[in-house]
Amino acid sequence: MKSYEDFINELTGDYVEDLNAISDAVRDLTAQGEHELADQLLKYGQGMIAEHKGSDGDFRSVEENNKDVEKFYTLLDAIFAKVLDEDFEGADEFLNRMEEEVDFISVSLDALEQGESFRSFQSMTEEILYRVENNGERVPILGPETEIWLSLKGGMALELKHYDDAIFYLERAIKVNPMSTANRLGLSKVYRMKEDMARAKEYNREAFLSAYRAADFSNCFSNEGYFLYKENRPALALSCSMIAKEYDEENDEADGNLMIIGSRFPDVEPASKKEFTDYLKERKITGTISAERATTLERLAEKAEDEGNFELAMDIYINLEALFRDDKYHGKLHEIAHMMGGEHDHDHHHDHDCGCGHHGHDHDCSGHDHDCGCGDDECSC
Repeated sequence: MKSYEDFINELTGDYVEDLNAISDAVRDLTAQGEHELADQLLKYGQGMIAEHKGSDGDFRSVEENNKDVEKFYTLLDAIFAKVLDEDFEGADEFLNRMEEEVDFISVSLDALEQGESFRSFQSMTEEILYRVENNGERVPILGPETEIWLSLKGGMALELKHYDDAIFYLERAIKVNPMSTANRLGLSKVYRMKEDMARAKEYNREAFLSAYRAADFSNCFSNEGYFLYKENRPALALSCSMIAKEYDEENDEADGNLMIIGSRFPDVEPASKKEFTDYLKERKITGTISAERATTLERLAEKAEDEGNFELAMDIYINLEALFRDDKYHGKLHEIAHMMGGEHDHDHHHDHDCGCGHHGHDHDCSGHDHDCGCGDDECSC
């Protein structure tokens, strides 16, 4: 059983994604009878909403000090409470109220339907990556609220099994935030539920391209493993699921893959190194971020560190270390932990002997010439 600190350390910094993760955890823990831990996480989630409600420090909005912004986050608080109670219809009703009562939401949605182009990023990191990688684009960037609304509306439609509505809203969420991995993974799940595996794979492979966190790649690889399992390609399915676990040891989907693969194909071995890398190359799956994107993230982490935003800096360096296994990122984590006075250790992300938490895996995650569990006779792990 994970501890409270484990759950908190696994949060990504993406506001809505983290709220959804907390909601899922509260639901599962309550079902398991772990009421004390569920209550702790519920209070943490409510604190997140209180902290971010109308906060200019983290979210830019259409107008500063706009009363609609306060109304938006008040309703968002109500939506979150409904989701925690698994009242998805109630949450959807509050989303409809948002559209009716918060002027800038209705205006931005109307503009979207009229074909106007604008951007809305609920993640500051995604916004910065997009600005750097599309620096010639002259499209207005609004506050985060439009993407938050579209993502939640799509998510509630998925929970209510209104799959066509989920597609409608999640596609528009990607239109306003082309960097979103979470919305692409959501669309992949929708099409998987509709048994349209071709579209499910398409969106999952798009998610590989937009991903920049280790957890993103873990989810993409676990999905790819499931698709391969359904295609009766157990060796490749096993390899993808193992890579997913390397990126995120707590990936429940990958655990599920490993269970069903082992049950149906008890003697299966991971694919050979060549078979696995050929599969990835044919589908243009890199399994990591580009050097240019890594440089952008490094600069963002340095700026966050200079400004005293150690949580953001640490989150970025943890992901860079998980992706590249570079000692310089590991060293930065020690430095930041020291500056924070040991208040926020990152032991929960890794676990090797120095106590800082480096997981110490030996395969080449960055290029996915993976050297552990690959079935290669020359494997040295």
